[in-house]
Amino acid sequence: MNTTALPFSRSSSVYDTTWLYPPGDLEAYLLERMRLEAFADARNVYHPGLFQRFASNAEYHFAWNSKRNLPATVTVSFKGRLRAQLNENPPIYSESGEDQSNKISIPIQNTNEETRLRCMISNPSAPCALQLQLSKDNLYDEMHVSKDGQHNEKPERFNPTVNGHLPHEARLPEARIKPLHQRNGIWDFGREMFGRIETRGNEVPPLSVGESEEEARNDKPEAQEQNISWKEASAIKSEGETHMMTNRLAFRYVRSTKPVVALEEALPLELKGLIQAESQWPNQVYSASAETLRLCMRELLVDGIKRDRLPWAGDLYIAILGNAVTWNEPEVLRRTLVALAPPEPERSHVNGIVDYSLQWLLSLERYGFLWNDLTTLEQLWPISWRILQTLHGSRDETKLLQPRPQDWLFIDWIQHERRGSLQMLYLAGLQATARIASSLNKPNEVAQIEERAEQLKKAIIKNLWCKKQRHWLESKNGKPSRHVNALAIFAGLQPAHENITDYARRVLVESKLPPVKTPYMKFFELLALMEVNLRDAALERIENYWNHALQRGLTTFPEAYDPEESYESMLAFYNRPFGRSLCHAWSAGPSYLLTAGVLGIQSSASNGQITVTTLPNSWQKISCPYGKMQLLAESDKLASSLTS
Repeated sequence: MNTTALPFSRSSSVYDTTWLYPPGDLEAYLLERMRLEAFADARNVYHPGLFQRFASNAEYHFAWNSKRNLPATVTVSFKGRLRAQLNENPPIYSESGEDQSNKISIPIQNTNEETRLRCMISNPSAPCALQLQLSKDNLYDEMHVSKDGQHNEKPERFNPTVNGHLPHEARLPEARIKPLHQRNGIWDFGREMFGRIETRGNEVPPLSVGESEEEARNDKPEAQEQNISWKEASAIKSEGETHMMTNRLAFRYVRSTKPVVALEEALPLELKGLIQAESQWPNQVYSASAETLRLCMRELLVDGIKRDRLPWAGDLYIAILGNAVTWNEPEVLRRTLVALAPPEPERSHVNGIVDYSLQWLLSLERYGFLWNDLTTLEQLWPISWRILQTLHGSRDETKLLQPRPQDWLFIDWIQHERRGSLQMLYLAGLQATARIASSLNKPNEVAQIEERAEQLKKAIIKNLWCKKQRHWLESKNGKPSRHVNALAIFAGLQPAHENITDYARRVLVESKLPPVKTPYMKFFELLALMEVNLRDAALERIENYWNHALQRGLTTFPEAYDPEESYESMLAFYNRPFGRSLCHAWSAGPSYLLTAGVLGIQSSASNGQITVTTLPNSWQKISCPYGKMQLLAESDKLASSLTS
């Protein structure tokens, strides 16, 4: 599928129909729109942090040299208020309507001198987008945009929508889906989906929805997780009216006395990966992981389609790796990285969570490496550096990172200490940001970051390594955890006087340490096992964890899971009977573990080389993209390859 056909896709064209935006403003608008809708349509939404806002004023500058043969007029399309000035001519003023863009033609006189056009747009309610219709023969020689009148940037280019709306106004396409069957008033669509509901009749019937049948049958308003509202559409049959839901909800089941149809809203994506194994569970887990990710990839990557329906940096790293081996659609990830970039990291970390700032840095590096997007790395470098400076200023006397009073330290839904795990993520984040700086040819910054990483590594070894028990601790005199030891492997720390594989087997496989609490941290634990060649142990745990969830009838993976809990408990969370999201992006990690992980592609490697050339017993084939490369392994050839 051609990526340019997707909503909000960037354009490689510099003429004709391309819409120009100040950098980051389309993404900021999408986040603001999604936040408004999430808080209106879903209950119990929580989304902390400071976020960039689109500029209400922007000035575009265009210049053509004297050798250009310019047309008699240049057409400018915009939305809001426009002040356009060609050279020193009197300015032209124009204003668009609230619901449509405006178009004006500016006469141009060809001279032997440079031609300059300045367009100031004001729009307090939407990004200051502009379209300058040009042909290949009269491209501008210079172009920039300024949001503050001082700093000039290159505008971002986006493709127009098929219906004539501006790119930021686009909606994901809808598809009409009929339920598979109905039983006792419950309409089952057979899988999770996100969208609106349509029904037919003289009046709107009572209706409720749910990710589970139990949630759809719920009659208690206080237990509902989503709001339902309706609007009347035009009648499509003489026997009655069509009623269409106003808001968008997550559901598989609908309780209604009348027939219903779903208007599923989603990115039109094509799955590009495949696993073939005699035992069906790897195929099924891979497919369910891909489906979980597909549903969560919307305008931006969201945590879950029921709640919070908003982007969190904790989902990004797993989604980037999972996307690279399933859908291979990087634009939604790029938009999310841009939208989550904190405007003031000195005041608030990404999502207000100190370890999520580190996850954001790790995600940015992986995204840039997998899809070779140096433009986005360069765009987000100033924020990346400010995050590093903020973290560096938060170290204590032992040179370890100390969260500030206003910082939320998450790591996982656990009650025990987490500061040791934070140090491992900090080390991995420093390493990742050094690779970003290196790819951008910033040797001074690379040297500074590498020096900080070496200082941190020494402090970790001095304060967190238990020589007696030979494992990492969460604090100097604290206890070990699976989290800190798995993340130590992720950060590349080697245990003293012990083979890394033997260490991982002893601490993560054979020990009785309490389990991690979420698929989010389960991913990092199993990624650590994969990276030290304990593939069979990791596969066993994937089967017992993610495949076990599918055996309970789920079609996507939930935000938390415990194979020992009852089905009723599996639906509950946050002391609410249906509070658990059953389709959560951070749970989509098995797609990566079952492909790149199985073949030995280390997530922290900079060259993407395969180190394992055999598939597990009874596996015939792995075929999938790996960012801009193609990954292929076949058991009969006992060989794997990465091709451009």
